[in-house]
Amino acid sequence: MPALLSLFVLTSAGGLAVWLVLNGRELQRRQDLERRVLARKQGWDYEGRRFDRVDYRFTGGTKGIDWQM
Repeated sequence: MPALLSLFVLTSAGGLAVWLVLNGRELQRRQDLERRVLARKQGWDYEGRRFDRVDYRFTGGTKGIDWQM
């Protein structure tokens, strides 16, 4: 009986850990999509990287001259 209970607890904990990882990845995908949409509305590019350094790019054009900063 104790072995069965410990097996149940271990499998439940493993299932919960897998669910948390998958749910966290889905949340990151949604946040990346929201950031990408918001950045595009404001005329920016978003690459989805959240580590190292963050680069911001601005693009535009005037009188046939395209620029990027």
